[in-house]
Amino acid sequence: MSDSKFDTPIGVVVHIGAGTGQSLKELVAERPDHIMLIEPHPETVARLHEAVKEAKRNTSDLSIEVINAAVSQQTGQSPFYMLNFTDLSSLCQPTALTDLMQGVRVEQTMPVKTLRLADMLENVTFQNGKRHRLILEAPGMEMAILKDCAATGLFDRFEDIHVSVGIETYFDGAADSQHVLEFLFETGYVLLAQDETADPDWPHFSLHRNPVSAKLSEVVKTHEIEKEKLQKQLSEATQVGQNAEEALKEQATAAEAEKKRSQEQLAQATQERDFARQQTKDVERILKERNAKAEAELAKTYEHEQQSLQKQLEQALTEQKTLSEKLSSLEQEQKTKLADGAVALAASEASFGVLRAKLEAAETLRAEAEDKATRAYNEQVTAEREGKRELAMALRLQTLQQQDLAELQQRYAAAQVESRKQEDLLIKLTQKLGSAAGYLHGLTDDSPTPERISQPAPRKNTPKKRAPAKVSGEAAATSQKTTTAKTKTKAAAKPALRKKSGST
Repeated sequence: MSDSKFDTPIGVVVHIGAGTGQSLKELVAERPDHIMLIEPHPETVARLHEAVKEAKRNTSDLSIEVINAAVSQQTGQSPFYMLNFTDLSSLCQPTALTDLMQGVRVEQTMPVKTLRLADMLENVTFQNGKRHRLILEAPGMEMAILKDCAATGLFDRFEDIHVSVGIETYFDGAADSQHVLEFLFETGYVLLAQDETADPDWPHFSLHRNPVSAKLSEVVKTHEIEKEKLQKQLSEATQVGQNAEEALKEQATAAEAEKKRSQEQLAQATQERDFARQQTKDVERILKERNAKAEAELAKTYEHEQQSLQKQLEQALTEQKTLSEKLSSLEQEQKTKLADGAVALAASEASFGVLRAKLEAAETLRAEAEDKATRAYNEQVTAEREGKRELAMALRLQTLQQQDLAELQQRYAAAQVESRKQEDLLIKLTQKLGSAAGYLHGLTDDSPTPERISQPAPRKNTPKKRAPAKVSGEAAATSQKTTTAKTKTKAAAKPALRKKSGST
């Protein structure tokens, strides 16, 4: 097939399971004649309408149609299973999917409108000379929709089919990717590309209908029919020959002309038999060559996808190592700062127990951070060992780990700010206590000494004895403020810990 075939302008694009319109921008860039977006999810279709409005705002001459319904083999209503992963919602019950994949669950079941694809396309014009594409993202319904397309002749309209289907049977009554591809191969489609980047358990296949392959499939079927006919004729001819031989035995005295005619009939039957055998060999040879070519292409595609998957896994491991190194650096920096704060607080530990409690709270936060980082690393290692099937879940868990890391960094920063506030408060308290100690020391020096005996006695109404009470009041107020600050810090830390535990 020449490359110029793929330069043909795009005509009609039908996207079953369009979601929120993630692929709309790419479709619009190809400038098709008409785009039909089909989405049954009631909440998702509202966002899809917004995406269409945005696309039309940028390009006013677009022809885009949005249908809020599910594609099925019959028109009516069917229960729609809405999963917490919206793109896995389906008309089929996800029994195997929820048993196999942890975290996937049905959140709601509601009735939705169902239509046949042929009915939806009744008023759509498919222009000759343009390529028309069917994008199928309907978990569990892939085989049912494709068989309905074959029954209604839609395969003659769609040169390209893009389908996403699970490698295993995850839904009741569904088919896996191998059976779906075999069905499409039988109808004349050839595999162009296979993409497992988004989810190895749910690869995306791009196929193109090859007229030669379609014709070959028809020829093979025709030859099978002809083969049966020829075998039947051969059997009949053989029977005729046997009857002729019996007749010759019974009519030994029959004319030589009749014998010659019978021999000619036998020779013709033999020739027809040999011709049938040759046709059978030709068909077997064509099938063998086709199977060998398909196996070679499949092996090449598999090797390419294996290399791509290995590169993605190595990249994920590199990113995990970088995150671990950053976390270790943050932990070391926090340890250093906490150690400096501990040295400063050790000098006044007996007088400022409240400040020491706050440092212990900060140490608790650091321990929690180490524990969460360790659990995140263990989860990543487990996800990597599970292989291709759990890689998608590992990527989602990695996103949660990055969010946890950002939250821990914020909490570390808050702890550093609190530590600096405590250091400032400690300095102020130390200064005030130093002043108070100096003042008390001055009062103590007022006791009688040889030098003071020669000095005039102080006046009786000197209010020096009230000064210690004033200093004690300031110290008490400062201690009260410290206790209050500690209480607020603990109160603020508890909701954060509860929130983190919930997210984990």
